Amino acid sequence: MADDKDKDKDTATDDAREEMEQFQQQDELPSDLKQWPDGKAKYQTFDNDSGEAYGEGLTAKLGPAVVHHEDGSVSIKGETVDNPEDYKGEPITLAAPDTGHVSSPEEKEKEDS
Repeated sequence: MADDKDKDKDTATDDAREEMEQFQQQDELPSDLKQWPDGKAKYQTFDNDSGEAYGEGLTAKLGPAVVHHEDGSVSIKGETVDNPEDYKGEPITLAAPDTGHVSSPEEKEKEDS
């Protein structure tokens, strides 16, 4: 009985992997996430087994690498941008699993000290 479940799981994983491989063959990937694979395929990693750096080969379809440097500067394709603030996202809030308390990264750092 367990063998049948394992085979079904393996088949589903293989199907999801195949769906993602077909998706990756597109010349241009959709910017709307609703157009990306759903179901088990959405949990498959965008393939980069070639060892190429991000932004080369297959991952070039995902857009240029945005590099945030320790000094606060940001570069795209090796070129430093004029306004690094334009490339900062919203702070990620962390929820403590036992209390449900939401803290900012700064609060989390203070709590850890």
